Amino acid sequence: MQGTFTHAAVWACAAAAFYGVARLGEVTTRTLQSFDASKHVTPSCLRPGRDRNDLIVTVLSLPITKTAPDGEDIYWARQVNGADPDDTMLNHLSINAPRANEHLFTHTVKGQCRPLSHACFLQHVNTILCVPGSQPIYGHGFRIGGTLEYLLCGIPFEAVKAKGRWASDAFHVYLRQHAQILAPHMQPHPELHTHFLQYTIPSVN
Repeated sequence: MQGTFTHAAVWACAAAAFYGVARLGEVTTRTLQSFDASKHVTPSCLRPGRDRNDLIVTVLSLPITKTAPDGEDIYWARQVNGADPDDTMLNHLSINAPRANEHLFTHTVKGQCRPLSHACFLQHVNTILCVPGSQPIYGHGFRIGGTLEYLLCGIPFEAVKAKGRWASDAFHVYLRQHAQILAPHMQPHPELHTHFLQYTIPSVN
């Protein structure tokens, strides 16, 4: 059962970070002892919402972020795959049942409730997903991966930039630094690939 509790929390956190295009530090704690309900996400931060097109989304209010001391929201919609963030969240809430003032991804370890720390999250993710000889998964991979996922779905660059709460300069620098990595994955999407190159490669005067 121990694995079930922790895996449910990690899986829900991973899906939320990926589809919410969040920094891992925004949804985990630095250590087991550093949880602060005024600074970290709790179940009360989670709510249903609607986007500008009146489509249903799930909203997670971040009490404080690296660039927004007063907090900001991340959000996601249901996905038609095995990593649907709503399903993984409901599974976690059903299994671990964190209280309103506890860390959102609280899970039970040896009969005690613990917040989901950055280190615990990455340890479990790498244990589950990494194969021998592969590079380890780092926290920033979820924000970068979510960004790439939405771009490959054909969502406009400006919309993805806004969703990921990227500063304009940071977004351009990120795309330019990763152009050689991302471009091959976009080859089956010629229109997106062309747009990507136009967006990331400065014009020559």
